[in-house]
Amino acid sequence: MDRRKELKKILKEYDMFIAEAPLMPLVGRVAGPILGPRGRMPTPVPPNAPLKDVIERHRRMVVLRTRDKPYLMCKVGDETMSDEDIAENIEAVISAVVGKLKKGIRNIKSIYVKTTMGEAVEIKV
Repeated sequence: MDRRKELKKILKEYDMFIAEAPLMPLVGRVAGPILGPRGRMPTPVPPNAPLKDVIERHRRMVVLRTRDKPYLMCKVGDETMSDEDIAENIEAVISAVVGKLKKGIRNIKSIYVKTTMGEAVEIKV
């Protein structure tokens, strides 16, 4: 396999990437053409940073991007979670998004929740 195919395979397996800050120029040159357009460039980490903490922070992080679409999508839970935990995650996402919007909740037209293969259910705003 050539390098591009390997990078694309890795890109499908992982959501976020980290790299030591001094290596970022090399990472940008080698992986930038593939990772950059997809918004997946690695987060630079100082060489002496505790990796365990950095990895744990990234595991708990949700990244929302709108780019040219007027909607957001993100995972808020899975089948093993209780309804209360999923509802708490939904509330956290909504409050984070509302906090970033100029007009707050008035900028949101509708909110839907759905399972992977299920029907979408509207949440009243």
